Amino acid sequence: MSHQITSPVLPFMRRLPSEMQPGCRIRIRGAMSRPNGDCRIHLQSGDCFDPMDDVALHLNLLPATREILRNSYISGQWGQEERAANSPINFEEDFDFVIGADSGGYNIEINGHHFTSFNHRLPVQTVRFVFITGGCVIRSVMFEHWNTAVPSAISVNPSAPVLNPVPSSPPIPVPFQIPSWPHGNFQHFGMPPAPMYPQLPHPAFNPAMLLQHPLIMNFPNEMQKNIENGSSMPYKIMITVLWKISCILFKVLKFILVAVLGGVGMYILAKRLRL
Repeated sequence: MSHQITSPVLPFMRRLPSEMQPGCRIRIRGAMSRPNGDCRIHLQSGDCFDPMDDVALHLNLLPATREILRNSYISGQWGQEERAANSPINFEEDFDFVIGADSGGYNIEINGHHFTSFNHRLPVQTVRFVFITGGCVIRSVMFEHWNTAVPSAISVNPSAPVLNPVPSSPPIPVPFQIPSWPHGNFQHFGMPPAPMYPQLPHPAFNPAMLLQHPLIMNFPNEMQKNIENGSSMPYKIMITVLWKISCILFKVLKFILVAVLGGVGMYILAKRLRL
């Protein structure tokens, strides 16, 4: 029997339909929404993050490096990390990701093909929750080969934040971090990506604006003040002013050189035409 959840809000936490057993599968369909982002999936024993409950299977999908990291978190300690290269998951491409449990471990399928596996470090029956977060868009989560209905509500541990907001409400950033994250590319769970603001046109350079700069207008007063205090700031101000002036002189000389060369070229061309 299958149970499907469509368009879940991230971060997403859901109690499994029942105790996980060999033969149960979790199918996740979605796409990566950030070029350098990731997608983290946990199969864990509880819904608590402070302190975090045991994680039988931690998955981190990294399209930028085409890797999938696998690990476990048991009794407050991360285990030995395993890496699988040549992942077919790419930025802005839909993926069909399946986690299947058997007696030996978890089998990972991507787009209908077996990709990698992870041996059990905890009994599969200890897994009660699935958690998903990161720079991805999840279109559906399907529980396959479970024989009971998906619970209508989640029993949340009082010490843990609420991770499953009502779909009609706006996403709420989750103010917690996974302890001692075992690898790089860390992001706060639930925090939205930085907005992309349009680039405004840079104003044209006007030499008169330089003379109105507070650094230059107040130069005599600041110079005298810093000399009296014995500070080295006057030299820094002088270097800055000289650099600005040299930039202006360079532009002026460049303009004069172009004009002179252009005039010489026109003179030579006119002389040749007369001949």
